[in-house]
Amino acid sequence: MQSPPSLVEVQVNLIGAWRLFRRDPSGINLFGQDEAAFWKSFWCAVIIAPAYIALLVLIPDQLRTQVSLVRVVPVEIISYAIGWVAWPLIAYTLLGVMGVRDRYIPYIVAYNWSSGPQVLMLLGIALVSAAFNLPMDAFLMMNLFAMIWLLAYHGYIIRVATGLDIGVVFLMVLGEAVLSYMVNFARDVVTLGLF
Repeated sequence: MQSPPSLVEVQVNLIGAWRLFRRDPSGINLFGQDEAAFWKSFWCAVIIAPAYIALLVLIPDQLRTQVSLVRVVPVEIISYAIGWVAWPLIAYTLLGVMGVRDRYIPYIVAYNWSSGPQVLMLLGIALVSAAFNLPMDAFLMMNLFAMIWLLAYHGYIIRVATGLDIGVVFLMVLGEAVLSYMVNFARDVVTLGLF
């Protein structure tokens, strides 16, 4: 098992993700390009887990309030783990088919660490919404803009890390978004016990 990244490695990788978030292509140069960096990037799931939990608490969800925590917690943990591994597995095949498998590790390292700025953006929206008791419409509108930004962020990461053309990038972003929707849908079905 790969040891966790050091504090310095975490800082450098999150700075790289932040630079990419701001559309600065130099951010890609801050990530490791080897197998160790690849495995260490999955530690980002552990690092951002508290922020993800805060999101679950702050964002109103009728579904989670209808079901016992004994059911919700394991389902959330499993869907969180699936969310972290499903796209990297699919991307491995896709990048191989496209002839850029040599760019797989740099892409996944950047993709995984990009979760840091993503969760901070979403947490910021949830905190502002809760602090100012914003109406649900305002919260949903802010989330819509955030989702558009984050989809573009993912596309930017793909483009910078792999050099693929914009049409392929668009299809990959769409594929990852559909996969994410499917994981969340399955999570909700299992949470409600409809499986």
